[in-house]
Amino acid sequence: MDKRDLAEELAKKICACSELKKALSGSGHPCQKVAKTQDAMINGNESLRQRPEPWIGNLQEAKVLFVSSNPSISDDEDVNVREDFPTFGWAEDDAAKFFLNRFDNQIEKPHATFNHENKVNFLYRSVDGEYRGKGRKFDKPIDTWQGIHLRAVEILGENCNPTENYALTEVVKCKSKAEAGVPEASPKCIDQWMQKVMDIAPANLVVIIGAPARNNFAHEIPGIGLEFGTDPKGYKKLGQQGRALRDIKISDFGGKCRVYIFNWHPTSMIPNKGELIQLRNVYGSKLVDWMGELANSSAKIPESPEELHQLIIALTVN
Repeated sequence: MDKRDLAEELAKKICACSELKKALSGSGHPCQKVAKTQDAMINGNESLRQRPEPWIGNLQEAKVLFVSSNPSISDDEDVNVREDFPTFGWAEDDAAKFFLNRFDNQIEKPHATFNHENKVNFLYRSVDGEYRGKGRKFDKPIDTWQGIHLRAVEILGENCNPTENYALTEVVKCKSKAEAGVPEASPKCIDQWMQKVMDIAPANLVVIIGAPARNNFAHEIPGIGLEFGTDPKGYKKLGQQGRALRDIKISDFGGKCRVYIFNWHPTSMIPNKGELIQLRNVYGSKLVDWMGELANSSAKIPESPEELHQLIIALTVN
């Protein structure tokens, strides 16, 4: 079985997660809060419940893997303007194929826009067939997708593409607004799925996006440490070198040694976000160029924290 087949099989299992039914039917399940956030929008019609989201992008060939908290949800009262997203009314095979082909502009009706002939990037196809995003007229790109892409561009270059060389997965696969239920569900969902996702992803570089992913996932990874990604107000005082030493680590989580870096979420409310969210401002161009080389396997992963430390010192200004 090749990697795409393995990815499709895993996507099928995640979007049919056996824990979801338990969470909806039994009190005390760690996933109950996040699972039940959809109850109001489906109003008793279980065929409208949106499935867990395995990832977006090309996981099986990703050179960079982004990890955020959990996917947001399109829950407009008008069902027709919601994202045409896999629900439990869809067959599992169709749902899995959706996730693998989400940004593929070669299919007849792309599920979401990227390099679309007449639409801006990162809109979703709604139930009524129209493409929508953010803003009053639904004409603006989805903030998270657009922000992740801009960070991928910094690392991989202008030609990077979510259908080819990067992916975004989430600590918690079930959808909710404002990370509702994420702290409670994180340990269960990580234990259930993160290892399996990492097994398929070849990425040498993992970018942890935002405080919830940092708190609920990264801080639990051996070798990362609790100082990783903390205190946005102290960023300027730390300088590029101090930030890099604190927020770039190596870990063999998932059975493969990788480099982990921290970045604030595109929608986060932090001081000086416009400056601090750009990797080249935060860490400096030389270090980000090295990240690109690492992602493309033209630079090797440091063999120890000490080697990484020395590399950071060499590539940054104190």
